[in-house]
Amino acid sequence: MPVLKPEEILRYLNAKGFLSSAEIELVNSRWSVEKDGPLLQYLGREKLIPTEVVDDLITLIGNSQLEGLEPQLPGLVLLNMIGRGGRGSVYRAWQPSLRRVVAVKILSKALSSNREYIQRFLREARVASKVQHRNIVRAYDINKKGSNVYMVMEYVSGYSLGQVLRAKPKIELAHAVEIGRLIADAVAYIGKVGLVHRDIKPDNIMIDRKGRVKLCDLGLARPAGATNLTSPMVAQGTPAYMSPEAAVSPEIDTQADVYSLGVTLYRALLGKVPFENSDPVEVLRMHVEVEPRGLDGGELPGALQDLIRKMLAKRPSERPAAKDLPRELAALQKTIPGMEKHQLWELVPGGEPTAWTGSEDSSLSLEPTAETQREPEEGQAPAKFKPWEDPALAPRPVAKKRGMTGMGLGTLGFALFVCILYILFVTLDGPPEPPSDPRVPELEAEIEKLQSEVGTADLERKRMAALMQEAATRLKLENAEDLARKELEPKRDTTTDVIDEIARMRESARTSTIPGAGD
Repeated sequence: MPVLKPEEILRYLNAKGFLSSAEIELVNSRWSVEKDGPLLQYLGREKLIPTEVVDDLITLIGNSQLEGLEPQLPGLVLLNMIGRGGRGSVYRAWQPSLRRVVAVKILSKALSSNREYIQRFLREARVASKVQHRNIVRAYDINKKGSNVYMVMEYVSGYSLGQVLRAKPKIELAHAVEIGRLIADAVAYIGKVGLVHRDIKPDNIMIDRKGRVKLCDLGLARPAGATNLTSPMVAQGTPAYMSPEAAVSPEIDTQADVYSLGVTLYRALLGKVPFENSDPVEVLRMHVEVEPRGLDGGELPGALQDLIRKMLAKRPSERPAAKDLPRELAALQKTIPGMEKHQLWELVPGGEPTAWTGSEDSSLSLEPTAETQREPEEGQAPAKFKPWEDPALAPRPVAKKRGMTGMGLGTLGFALFVCILYILFVTLDGPPEPPSDPRVPELEAEIEKLQSEVGTADLERKRMAALMQEAATRLKLENAEDLARKELEPKRDTTTDVIDEIARMRESARTSTIPGAGD
């Protein structure tokens, strides 16, 4: 196969939106193969193209697949398949128009051929695309090209919690609780706008190389209480992480997500799931009937054991409310020494410590999650006799010494002013109401339409079922009446009937052989 020259590679990268004309001029003025090595690796090192796509481009160009992998989708270049499951395949892709790496999920052929599934999936995915939260993978677009139905999503350069747990059975306490708190914040958000994720598990929790945590696969979420019209199965989700109510009915609310997150924390902290069996149906039965074990073995702090046990309660009403769970996990981080230090980037190969910028905050503000309330309450003493509860083992932050400049004094004055305002608001009148997000009414309207659509379909099915039942009942009555009528008719003697019929046949034969008979 022909090998592209460097100038041809640069033209290709420019045509696909990887490099601008100005960047190409810069590369031509600086790069040389003798000094800098192969061109694509150089572009990755210099951050001129995303480092995660360098190997993909080398493979595609080497195989002369300049338009990307099949199937070719408008406005996208599929670079590499990064996952495959029962519902479809996931690709890393390049979106030239916005010069960004995205993830593209293409539904399986079996699901793509189900018209009812596709209609509802498109509707649900459009609702999910309006959700914006820093701990949720964003769904950008949903579309159909030929027989391919696909969703374009935010790409997370990192690993799933499932991959991390397959490499080592369990993770550190501080890491697990911080991941749980961030995902709980996402669950509270989607619950506030009326959605249920329905499939929270380690494989659907992504951790990027900067330690940011995101819940993915939200495109499969549905409104709370919606029946499962997008699947012929009643129970949808992963059996090991499914709530008891989800195992027996599709009509669930966000408390089912609280249960699944509890199972996820159990798995991350204890190295196993609460219920294990080779038969998925048996696992579902255990979720419904069997109490989880292993939480009282002394491996975890008592307060954390109690919280996970509550999250795994059989009755949804006995679990912590989704909106309160982030604060409960944050409270644990305050009261258990050593929990405030969680470098999540350490979990990911190639991770790098980077501060989380405020620009990525949720666009819908929820109630504060005690992020600024790390100090224990006055008079509260930690429990004794366990190493994680010994204050001496809690790491102490080291303050850097620096001179107090004019800028520092001004910043300190502003900080004191903010603290005074905070005290006035919190201690006197409670926390201020979170600002409203203008997208929420639009999102709620979309969800209301979807719920109405689901309800209409349910009513139509119920009406048809009632009509069929009525028709069946009427038919049974008619059959019964016919039988009764026949029973009431006088019985004729069979011998007499035969003799009469023979006589009629003889008479008919006689008249048909006489010339002129019947004229």
